[in-house]
Amino acid sequence: MKTSETIGKVSASLFVVSTKLKGIFKNAKTGRFGGYANLESIITGVAPFLNEAELCCLQGGKASMVPGEMIVTTRILHTSGEWIETEVIMPPSSDAIKKNACHAYASAYTYGRRVGLMAALNLYPTDDASDIARDDDGNTADNVSPKGVTVNGITKPEEVVKDDIDIKIETALKKNTMGDLIKRQAKKASMSSFDVASLRKTHASEQAVLKAMIKMTPKGAK
Repeated sequence: MKTSETIGKVSASLFVVSTKLKGIFKNAKTGRFGGYANLESIITGVAPFLNEAELCCLQGGKASMVPGEMIVTTRILHTSGEWIETEVIMPPSSDAIKKNACHAYASAYTYGRRVGLMAALNLYPTDDASDIARDDDGNTADNVSPKGVTVNGITKPEEVVKDDIDIKIETALKKNTMGDLIKRQAKKASMSSFDVASLRKTHASEQAVLKAMIKMTPKGAK
């Protein structure tokens, strides 16, 4: 592992993330080894928590000293400029290279990105969709049940508890559409369309997305 000269701020932020992120839902299936969390599931699962803690992830690849091998680098970067970096050596499958070398290296690179990002954040793949950010009471930070619901073939947490934010959203919906509320909150929270899209992939409903955005909005933001 490599780090910047100082790591005080990035370490503090990573600690906060570690209290919220537990596991990543295994949303993809393979006949040989069962389920796994694909790269999209991992990135969209961690991005909101990293952004909230003023962190982001950068990944890249380079050739290894061993012919045929590549090194996939994962850097967790803080807004202060501090960073922590890990490397994963990924040798493409010899059988895959014989069939299609470009595809073999692309697959190995993607695999390395998955492994590297999960290792850097100390995450694990899980069959439980609600394990992404579960509290001690068994619910997630968005008050969801471990049972979950299925959206587009992917099991995601189901909202079961209403709190003050839910009540405010329902009141606002009497005069506004959900789309308008999400657009306003995105502007208020300085969130990009990519940020909003990421939240939509990790939350079961538009109300859950809006609720997460409200929680991620800095206090005092206008």
